[in-house]
Amino acid sequence: MAIRILIRFWALTLFFLLTGCEKWADGVVNEIEFPDHEPALAASCILNSGDMKAVLSVSNTASLLSTDTVSLPEGATAVIRSGNVTVLEWFASDVQYVEEQKMLVLELDAPLDLPLGPLELTVSAPGWDDLTATAVQPPGPQLDWTFEIGADTMMDDWGFYVNDIVTMDLLNREGERDVYAVRLEEGYVVEQDTFWNQAWGGDFEDPRLAYNWSCSCWLLDDQNVDGQSLNDVQLGRQRWGEDPYYGYSEVVALRLVVDLMDASLGDFFNAVQTHEDAQGNPFANPSGILSNTSTGYGHFGIASRKAILLQ
Repeated sequence: MAIRILIRFWALTLFFLLTGCEKWADGVVNEIEFPDHEPALAASCILNSGDMKAVLSVSNTASLLSTDTVSLPEGATAVIRSGNVTVLEWFASDVQYVEEQKMLVLELDAPLDLPLGPLELTVSAPGWDDLTATAVQPPGPQLDWTFEIGADTMMDDWGFYVNDIVTMDLLNREGERDVYAVRLEEGYVVEQDTFWNQAWGGDFEDPRLAYNWSCSCWLLDDQNVDGQSLNDVQLGRQRWGEDPYYGYSEVVALRLVVDLMDASLGDFFNAVQTHEDAQGNPFANPSGILSNTSTGYGHFGIASRKAILLQ
């Protein structure tokens, strides 16, 4: 009796398998309705203290099915206010090409120094509802640091290399969420101009540090936990041989750059990286990019920066 039941079970399974294969052979069509999209303004602006330019990207939005172009709207203007005081203002004439796209660009007469506290960005364009966003200007980062040239040497299959290490004690402010972006940069002279590139220093085992390629920096977030230690944070540069300049005269300097960011800016960088990492992965969960604008498109972020020349 048990054998007869088992035979019937497998026969039923085979029947469903064959009919299922036939269904897949004929094709399965699922119609997906795209939601209606109401075009709106999108704006992105990230400002660091000390900047000599204030760049604002503004465009309209369009659905995937739309044939409308996405570009800087004619007559677009913008302003940043601290309370009722205007601290930055872009006019319709402040248009420049940045990476082959039209953007609003302010050439500043002095390094950018925004007032502390909440700042509101308002973007306007004829025929469009205003876009607004708020970010908080943090104070300058406070830290103690030490730098050791030739802290240690290591040998591998390619030879030996030297580690130069900077150690930081960063301030964890009470009652505030502190999100830092830290990086080591090497300066190269090209035709009397100095260009800064990130120094190669390998991976770090410090669980407080997370590398984020969207900002080319190491992010350090105290997660709004007062008393969490941000001391003994280390970054390093690896170089071949004893010469700190690699034997090339164009490598002229090494500097430490520390940004204390509005917390939402750190969340934005993490969202961008998560979104891009999920592209092309069929098993990744859908992820959007964080926006803090009134229209839901774009981001307004601010950071205070301190650059320390190490050598």
